[in-house]
Amino acid sequence: MHKLKLIFVSIMILFLQGCADNTSKFNDYLEKGLDSLITEDYAKAEVYFENAVEINNEDRKAQNLLEQTKYMKSAVYYYENGNEDEALGNLSIVIGVEGGSVGLQSKAKKLEETINQKIITFDDFKGNYAQFESTPYASSIHVHLQITDDEIISGKKSSSYYLESIIEKRIQDDILEIDSSYQEMGSEEIEISTGKYQIRYEDDKKVLNVLNTGGVFYEVDEQQLSDEGWNLPLN
Repeated sequence: MHKLKLIFVSIMILFLQGCADNTSKFNDYLEKGLDSLITEDYAKAEVYFENAVEINNEDRKAQNLLEQTKYMKSAVYYYENGNEDEALGNLSIVIGVEGGSVGLQSKAKKLEETINQKIITFDDFKGNYAQFESTPYASSIHVHLQITDDEIISGKKSSSYYLESIIEKRIQDDILEIDSSYQEMGSEEIEISTGKYQIRYEDDKKVLNVLNTGGVFYEVDEQQLSDEGWNLPLN
């Protein structure tokens, strides 16, 4: 009986030592994983968190950290390879995980903001623009340019508007290329041309550079045009 008791005690000691060793390893993996997040070595952090989850797959903190790290690693990969849509999808998951790394969420939000600022779509180019006589917004509008879904419309106050129908459009970074067709008045021949436009922002207003001609147009609204007596074309 005494011998059985000694065996039982020995087993319990070994069991408790094993639990203590596992707890120590678990905490060590978590700590090393968090350190790897700070240095943005997401591949290494993922391995550390996987090891931690293998030791204790019921620990929510470890599971959340592993999930965040996997998606952050994917987000960075897609971003560096030019796939912003996939990157944004993965970043939204990182940000949405509760009980993980607040620091990693902050990094994901910053990268998300960077991507959103970088992505320019055709909608950014659409609108009314004006080329002024001299100082933008402080002098009279010389030329009005309007970009819609289907047309490029331009003209001067004293003349009729010039209309081009958009055939195809392509965007590379901040430059829009538009293939358009137009017909000279009195001619049956349809001309095809390609225009290049570059957009930037100054004080929250869009500035449109027409790269073909070197013209610079500034964003205006219909009220500004109306105040100067422009008769706007029908959209």
